[in-house]
Amino acid sequence: MNSVINLGSAALAAAFSLAPLAAQTTLTLNPDKDNTLYESLTGTLSNAQGYLFCGVNGQGAAQRTLLHFDVAAAVPAGAVIVSAELKLYVEQSPAFLPITTGVHRMSSDWGEATSVATGPGNGGGGAPATTGDATWLHSFYPTTFWTNAGGDFAATPTMTFPLASLFQATTGPNAALAADVQDMLDNPAGNFGWLLKTDEAFPATARRMDSRESLANKPALTIHYVLPGNTSIWGEGCPVGTSTATTMFVGPAISGSSVTIARFDTVQNSVGADFFALSLQPAGLPYQPGCSIYLPLGAELIPGAAFLSGTGTSTGSLQLPAGFPGVLIACQSAVLDNSPFGLSGSNAALLVMQ
Repeated sequence: MNSVINLGSAALAAAFSLAPLAAQTTLTLNPDKDNTLYESLTGTLSNAQGYLFCGVNGQGAAQRTLLHFDVAAAVPAGAVIVSAELKLYVEQSPAFLPITTGVHRMSSDWGEATSVATGPGNGGGGAPATTGDATWLHSFYPTTFWTNAGGDFAATPTMTFPLASLFQATTGPNAALAADVQDMLDNPAGNFGWLLKTDEAFPATARRMDSRESLANKPALTIHYVLPGNTSIWGEGCPVGTSTATTMFVGPAISGSSVTIARFDTVQNSVGADFFALSLQPAGLPYQPGCSIYLPLGAELIPGAAFLSGTGTSTGSLQLPAGFPGVLIACQSAVLDNSPFGLSGSNAALLVMQ
């Protein structure tokens, strides 16, 4: 994947006249069902229509959050998920520090019925389960049981994040979460949602969180996706003067065709290079103030050809291989500068081949 040098503002203007603007879609979903599993020997407690709880209560009993988002109903089939972020809102907790919480894929279906817990702790003790509720022992109370008490889920979490003791908690933009969402889109029959759990080693760590029934601050899944044939941009480049270094693909992303790499506001009169990868690191890896690496490091990183920055505006081209529809290509440009790190990087340019 080598870029070909093609300098000049006239060429850049021509490139823009040939293609539509970058197209990335961002949407936010609320759960279509959620519930809490309350550790119980009898498996008769649930809270389908009340708050969500996660952690361990003051009596040492675990509480686990169940969330399901209907991804396939909201995202077009064939879309490539480039990032996903889960947001929750904590209303109450006896703890002061964030607690590490795992996001686990569920491996079997579960229910949300009509139970509402309103007792001590605004539902911390659960409520009598109603027909169809998930409980500690049941996926659907009272007739269908989990294979394992406490829910059927992947032992290894998709990711972990610090669940705050109050107010908003977020996973941040995450590639592993995006992979889960991609699978939920591509295999909707296997989408049973996520279970959130802490390490459950310490009592009095439980969080009470708003649920989908809350008037505000509902759990939210923010998804960023690109459709085949389209291009997009991600993140921000390093500050260069009063602007930021920017790189984008211009042109339809058709397998076997060529697309333009357009670079703006890079360091003038210097030399740079484009780098490519087949995946994205959406959170970015900061390497100096205002600068982040958005491509995964290591074997996936593919160096392209060098270019001259000249006035800070330049173009190159990328020949797309034939026969790889649905494949994501990410590009980030880097130019030599006089900063302590020695490089000024751009944002990430994205395309999905059609």
